Amino acid sequence: MSNAYLSPILNDAQFSDDGTFLAGGLIWFYQTGTSTPLIAYTTPLADTPWTNPIQLDARGETGGEIWLAAGKSYKIILEGPPEYGQTHGVVISTFDNISGVNDPGTTSVANWVAFSGTPTYLSAVTFNVPGDYRTVFLESRRLKSTNTVGLVYSTVVSSTYATGVTTVTVSNDYGQALDAGLSAVSYGFVETGGVSSIPVAVNAGSASGGSQYQMWIDYDGTNLKWSKDADVSSATWPIIADKAVAASSNSFYTQQTSSEAQIGVRFTGVGDSYFYNNATTWGLTNGTDAVTLVSYNRSTSTASYHGFTLPDPSTSKYVKLPNGLIMQFGQGTASSAGTSVTFATTFPSLCVSVVTNAIVNPAVATSVNTLTTTGFTAFCGSTNPITYIAFGY
Repeated sequence: MSNAYLSPILNDAQFSDDGTFLAGGLIWFYQTGTSTPLIAYTTPLADTPWTNPIQLDARGETGGEIWLAAGKSYKIILEGPPEYGQTHGVVISTFDNISGVNDPGTTSVANWVAFSGTPTYLSAVTFNVPGDYRTVFLESRRLKSTNTVGLVYSTVVSSTYATGVTTVTVSNDYGQALDAGLSAVSYGFVETGGVSSIPVAVNAGSASGGSQYQMWIDYDGTNLKWSKDADVSSATWPIIADKAVAASSNSFYTQQTSSEAQIGVRFTGVGDSYFYNNATTWGLTNGTDAVTLVSYNRSTSTASYHGFTLPDPSTSKYVKLPNGLIMQFGQGTASSAGTSVTFATTFPSLCVSVVTNAIVNPAVATSVNTLTTTGFTAFCGSTNPITYIAFGY
């Protein structure tokens, strides 16, 4: 159990009335309803206290996170920067009876509202309640439930109503799960659907500087792995494959084959939709028709969208449409005796047409002959460099 819980307020940047950062502003902490100071902390371990007050930096931020002691309720006062030699500034806001997010030792209604109905356990991630309560169990709303193991915290994924009951599907916090002892549930008071039950944003990083990361997945021929900032050399972690997902179920899964790794979703009666990686290609497939929607081939540096190939113009010099039509372009030489020109890529079945044009003197007539899937012969009254556009499939 944590010794402190995240403050639901004032973890984001604060602003003056004119919209500028509240640089030099103060945040004071007291016991609820009193002027008795109360310590706040910089970590959930409650091992490092904040100064009281916290003085905001040039970006109106604390430079860290505010964690409130377990089982404690606070009065928190936000003030403007004090005048020279003064201890306090002008009071901007006073927040009373504030406790940490998900703190089981408090009962402040600012965090939770007890649901009056009785929940019925269905699985580790689902339960139902009598009646239509879809407007209560909104997507993304935070939930707190009482189970055999104790309190479990979750986020609503979806709620559906049928045959007199509302079925709620949740995503539990890491390492937690609903169980057969489910007996009560509460929902986040400030939740309005699609918004966190914490009423203010919590910024990553600090006032002096922050970091953002790109997350990657990769497949090394044995393991599906993920890493941050593509640091596959020193920071990769395997993703456990879930190959036991029933074909008839709606499930999120990861899977490995001998040549490909997938992160996907399986829908009842519809093919899988999944993000994949193999030896040369990244892609995203559509579960309805299994056509490649987005793909990037590392070996050829080409990308595609729903079968529409987008080449690197400096190398590939062709575009392939979803219906199989290929358009390609390039340069060559034409002469009175005829000069062979090779296509950038071979047409699988047939070259239908080639259009050429002289580069040095566009008025010079050019013609072509001997169309094949791999190239053509270019003719001109004198030797000239030419451009061409070819169509085929």
